[in-house]
Amino acid sequence: MKTFSTVVVALDDSLPAQRAAAFAAELAKREGALLRCCTAIDPLTPRIARAIPLLASNDAAKRGIDARAQIVEGEPVTAISAYAAAHDASAIVVGTHGRRGLNRVVLGSVACGLLRAASVPVFVVGAEARIDGDGPIVAAVDGSAPSAAALAVATALAQSEATTLHLVHVFDDHDLARIPEHPGYDPVVAHERAMSETRRELNTIAETVRAQSPTLTAEMREGDPVAETILAAVHLNARFIAVGTHARNAMGRFLSGSVAEQLIRESTVPVMVVKAPR
Repeated sequence: MKTFSTVVVALDDSLPAQRAAAFAAELAKREGALLRCCTAIDPLTPRIARAIPLLASNDAAKRGIDARAQIVEGEPVTAISAYAAAHDASAIVVGTHGRRGLNRVVLGSVACGLLRAASVPVFVVGAEARIDGDGPIVAAVDGSAPSAAALAVATALAQSEATTLHLVHVFDDHDLARIPEHPGYDPVVAHERAMSETRRELNTIAETVRAQSPTLTAEMREGDPVAETILAAVHLNARFIAVGTHARNAMGRFLSGSVAEQLIRESTVPVMVVKAPR
C-alpha cells in the first residue's frame, strides 16, 4: 500500500519550481500517485504563464505518470492550500527562493506559507538541491513529538517504496542538559554520560522502527544539528531529509530559527517537513 495517493506541486516560472516539478514527478511515480500541477495567478498574469502547469503535467505524462494541470486564482498560499485540501492531497511539493516576475507568481514566500498552512507533509526543493538522489531517506530524529511525526511518514515511505531509511541523531550542547550540574561536577564525565544517553535514545528509536520492517541504518553525530544532518544526507546521496516541526509560534508564524527552517534554507537535498499533531 502506497503512502501518498495525490501529490500537489506548486509551480511558477522559477528554477526552484522547475526542480520541484521534477522531484514531484519522481515522487508520484514511486508512489503510483496522481500528480496535480498547480499554478496560482491573478487576472494580470500573462497568457504564457498560464501554460506552466500544463507543460509540467505533459512532461510527467510522458513518463507514465497520471498527471493533471490546474490554474487557480488568488493569493498563492491561500489558493494552493485550498486546492490541495479540495483534492485530498497527501503531500505538497514547492520550490524555495522563487522570484517575483512579470507574472506576479511568488514562490519564495509561498514555501513558508504552505509550511504554515498545510496539514500534510510539505516537500521543499531549493534551487541548488539535488533531485536525483538514489540513496536512503534520511530522517532527523531527536526523540521529540515533531521528530516522531516526521519519522512516521518517512518510515511509511520507506516501506511503500522498499527503500532504506537512515536515522541521524545529532548530539549538541543542548543534550548536556540531560546531566545536571552537582558538587564535584566533571564536564568531561558529564559529556560522556550525555552522549551515552543520546546513543541509548537513538537505539531505542531504531529498535521501534525496525519492528515495522523497513531496511534501516542509523548513526549518531556530534556538532551543529543542521550542518551534520545535511552532511550525512549529502554523503549518502539521500533522496530527501525528513524533519518535524511544531510549525507555529505564538504569532502563528513558521518557527524562524528552528532546525526545520534552517534545513530548508541550507540543505542541498530536498526536505520533507511534517507537523507534529497538536
